[in-house]
Amino acid sequence: MPARLNLGLTRLLRGDFHRGWRDYEFRWSNPRAERREFRAPLWLGEESLVGKTILLYAEQGFGDTIQFARYAPLAAERGAKVILEVQAELKTLMSRTAGVAAILGQAEERTQESRIDGEPVPLAREQDLPPFDYHCPLLSLPLAFKTDLDTVPAGIPYLGADPERAHIWRARLGQRRSPLIGLAWSGNPFHWQDRNRSIALNCLAPLLSQPLSFVSLQKAVSETDARLMAGLPNLMHLGDELADFDDTAAVIDSLDLVVTIDTAVAHLAGAMGKPTWILLPHAPEWRWMLDREDTPWYPTARLFRQKRLGDWESVIERVRASLSAWPHAA
Repeated sequence: MPARLNLGLTRLLRGDFHRGWRDYEFRWSNPRAERREFRAPLWLGEESLVGKTILLYAEQGFGDTIQFARYAPLAAERGAKVILEVQAELKTLMSRTAGVAAILGQAEERTQESRIDGEPVPLAREQDLPPFDYHCPLLSLPLAFKTDLDTVPAGIPYLGADPERAHIWRARLGQRRSPLIGLAWSGNPFHWQDRNRSIALNCLAPLLSQPLSFVSLQKAVSETDARLMAGLPNLMHLGDELADFDDTAAVIDSLDLVVTIDTAVAHLAGAMGKPTWILLPHAPEWRWMLDREDTPWYPTARLFRQKRLGDWESVIERVRASLSAWPHAA
C-alpha cells in the first residue's frame, strides 16, 4: 500500500480529517484501484454546482456507499442535479435518497464473490451514462465538502425503509412481547479485514441466552452456524428471504436494536437512525477512529472495541452486560 495512503489512513483514524482526506486521495495509486476516467472534470468542491449535473458513484464496498451517500443531498443543496450510481443491490434502497435526480445501478456481477479472484466486471463508460458536467467518487466527497470532526453531516435518518416492504416484514416477524434485536456476525469472507472483524455464531451464546428475541440479518451462514441456529428458538433466520438491501432495511425498521460487526448492516442501521451496537476489532478501520465509544457518523451507534487483538470474549461480555440493563442504559 502506498506510504502516503497509509499516512492518510492513520490521520483519519486519529481524527485528523483536515490532512487525512487529502492523503486519502492517494488510494488511486494502488494498482488495484479502479479509477474512472471521464472527459467531464473531477469535482472537489471548488466549482459552483448551480445549474450543473454531477455524477456521484460508488467505488468500494456496500458499507462505504451507504456511509457516504449522505453527501448526495448536500450536492443537491448547492444547486446540482445529482446522478447517483451505486451497486445493483443498493439501487432500490438508494432510489429514495433526498436530492437524487437519477439513480443508476452498476452491473450486479461486480459484487459476486466469484469476481474477487478474477477480473472485475467493467464499470459503465461515459458514453453509456447520462450527460454530466462533473463527477466525484463517493469517498472523495468529504474532501470536497471540507469535512472535519465538527462538520460531519450526521442528520439521520438519511435512509429509510420502503413503507410497503416494512409492512410486509412487520407481519412476517409477528407480534413479540420482548424487544426484537437484529444480529449480524460475519461479513464477506473475501474482505481483506474479514478474519479480524467476523466472528462465529457460537461466540454470541452469552447474548442469545438472554430472554430476548433475535433476528439474523445474515443472508448466508456457514454450515456450523446453521446447525447451531436450529437449536436456538429465540433466533429467527431469514436467509434468502432477504432479496436485497431494501428488504434488510424493511426488517431493521421493525427492530428495537441492531448488534453487528463492522459490516454493511452497521452502516445501514446507523443511516436509518436505529440504535446500533457495533463490535470492533482491536485495529479498526479508519472510520471508527480510536478509543471513543461513539462515532460522529452515526449518532445512534455505540462502539464496543476489543482491548486486545482477537479478544472477542470480553467484547461480548460487555455487550451482554449492556443488554441486561437495556433499554434503560441504551
